[in-house]
Amino acid sequence: MSSTTVTVAPTSYKLELHTAYGPVFRDVLNTEPRDATEEEVPVVDLAGLYSSAEKRKEIAQAVRSAGTNMGFFYIKNHGIDEQVIGKAKSQFLRYLLHKFVSLQTG
Repeated sequence: MSSTTVTVAPTSYKLELHTAYGPVFRDVLNTEPRDATEEEVPVVDLAGLYSSAEKRKEIAQAVRSAGTNMGFFYIKNHGIDEQVIGKAKSQFLRYLLHKFVSLQTG
């Protein structure tokens, strides 16, 4: 006995973004939001930042491409100490908590 599976493609709509270069259109799916997979997050490696001019151009192009196409990206080999990152994260969370409390109390 055989069975047939029918897959229905999700519908989408056009989103117009206003940029300095004029309007840009993106297709947006009408599905529930989901977390991005690791393969979907652009990774920019800064390891060659202090090497040749050609390598710096490659890094700049990677940053521009990721920022233009995705709006965010992960940077590796940036040289920032983990302790500094931890302190910045802690301060950011304190700020959010303060904002949340002040909104709740009016």
